[in-house]
Amino acid sequence: PVKWYFVKALDSSDVRSDASVWLSNSDSVNRTVADDQRAVVDMPPSVGDLLRAEGLVTVLENMPAYETGSTVSSYKFFLRNAANNEVPRQLAADVTLSMPLSKTGTFSVNAFSPSASYSAYDFAVYYYNGVEDVKLGGDVNPDNGTVSVVTRQTGLFKVKRVIRAQSFSITQTVPKKIFTPNGDGIWDVFNIIYENPEGLAITSAKIYDLSGAAIADLKMGTYITNASLSWDGRRSGGDKAQAGIYIYQFKAGSKHYNGTVVLAR
Repeated sequence: PVKWYFVKALDSSDVRSDASVWLSNSDSVNRTVADDQRAVVDMPPSVGDLLRAEGLVTVLENMPAYETGSTVSSYKFFLRNAANNEVPRQLAADVTLSMPLSKTGTFSVNAFSPSASYSAYDFAVYYYNGVEDVKLGGDVNPDNGTVSVVTRQTGLFKVKRVIRAQSFSITQTVPKKIFTPNGDGIWDVFNIIYENPEGLAITSAKIYDLSGAAIADLKMGTYITNASLSWDGRRSGGDKAQAGIYIYQFKAGSKHYNGTVVLAR
């Protein structure tokens, strides 16, 4: 059976540290457990090794102040350095964040009065990007009362009770229309976030200029890796695209989806 273990340190003043990253005897994953032990972040050992080499630790904290209205749980996932300061940045690889579907940890469909519209699967993870909550969706497991997303983002995540899409749909573009890939960490990447409950194949995902010429491929996004596409403002060869209006287009199954995005420099 898989066993988990962690360590804590005690300094000369008898002050006990937080728990380290949780490790298992399988060596297949590093786990960060929330301070209330109801949410976890699982990451490949290689990611944990890179962070430790930089003197960074992962922290997952429950944020009960945000657990109001339709928000049933909320956690902040972030990196902290040796000086105990938060380090805001994306991760270099995917991690899996799993959060509870209730404030108490005991999942009950009846507790959420679903008789009118809701089902056991009608929960979604949202990410606060500094401006608004972005709906990521996620995989709901009503048996163990959790919803999980694969992401590279750090920051504030929330679980909300919502009506989930029954067919493919674009949930949101982030930012809404204009992005500025100048390396300042603000709107450097354009993301298209979607829900794909039928598991349709995503193909022909490209960026076009207004002449109709394909200039770049859309890549997997960083908000939720398996349900978003992104563009960093560069052409396929790596050169920076000029400021202007561009068209994104891709296929989900046999249907085309498209829209416009403005690149500003």
